[in-house]
Amino acid sequence: MKRYSTVIIEDQRMFRDLMRTLVNSSEHFEVIATANNAGQGWESCREHQPDVALIDIELPDHSGIDLGIRLQSLPRPPALVAVSSMVDPVTTTRVFDSGFSGYVEKNQPPDIVLDALHAAAEGGLYFTQLVRENRRRIFNDVNAINKILSQREQRIVSQICRGQKNKEIANSLKLSVRTVENHRYRIMRKLMLDSSEDLLEFGQRLGLHHIE
Repeated sequence: MKRYSTVIIEDQRMFRDLMRTLVNSSEHFEVIATANNAGQGWESCREHQPDVALIDIELPDHSGIDLGIRLQSLPRPPALVAVSSMVDPVTTTRVFDSGFSGYVEKNQPPDIVLDALHAAAEGGLYFTQLVRENRRRIFNDVNAINKILSQREQRIVSQICRGQKNKEIANSLKLSVRTVENHRYRIMRKLMLDSSEDLLEFGQRLGLHHIE
């Protein structure tokens, strides 16, 4: 019986070790490497060419979602399964839209992780009920955030939520400070918000501060 090679990318040591034990306990999988950040995860997948990668989307050095997108550029990309404690509609929809084959919340029973890995390794999809409900809610809601704000506007809100000033945002996006100020003004008008504090609260509530 084929055992699918697996790389686990997770920064919390206890959870990483638990996942390694769980995955190795299955006759279908073999953990060939682990990593505690996105940089190590990229190198591990590039070197070992696993069948599947289990990725925490909240990594200390980079977004696990962006890592997953980058891994898809490899000559032999792994199937991707995300694990996270984040369950907001913006995050789960970004995972779905970024080429991941599965998403499991960390409060799910451990066997759900194995189910998701197996589906992904076999070329299928595995998204929990919560992810499907979030996606359905966004597509049925005319006021859903990704229908209101562009990708650039969402990124600017993310940077605002992380405490970056207009000049820092302008430098990172290669824009003028005035352009960033104009974006900020339009964002607040679109969202019908009255203050920067309202914008900060809105972005954090929807999980926009995790967008990179």
